[in-house]
Amino acid sequence: MRTVARTLLLSLALASAACAPVIAPQSGYGDGARHNSTVIEREDIAASSATNAYDLIKGSHPLWLERRGAHSVQGADDIVVYIDNARFGGVASLRQIQLMSIMEVRYFDAAAANYRFGPGHSQGAIQLLTGSTAG
Repeated sequence: MRTVARTLLLSLALASAACAPVIAPQSGYGDGARHNSTVIEREDIAASSATNAYDLIKGSHPLWLERRGAHSVQGADDIVVYIDNARFGGVASLRQIQLMSIMEVRYFDAAAANYRFGPGHSQGAIQLLTGSTAG
């Protein structure tokens, strides 16, 4: 009986491993550019035809702009935008930011944003880094 149980367990483990998705490294946007799911680098900003930060993010990482999970009835929970380490506003404020001053854009999910910037980031945060802080 133990042999049957071991064989069954081994078969299940092999079947499970065979069904696991194969994760390939992200190779880029198709034009040779590097791709990172939480960072837009200066090279990608410069190559973009967008004129403001909102259009840049909408074109390359639209999911960063979507609210997730439970929202307050009053709509107070929003993705928080930071310029360097200063709180700037919500997603709508990204339309005011011209790309020429931005060196890098970073996305933080709710847990990472609460760790990085403190509590009050239930929808995450987007940080725009200028030349003095990028890198």
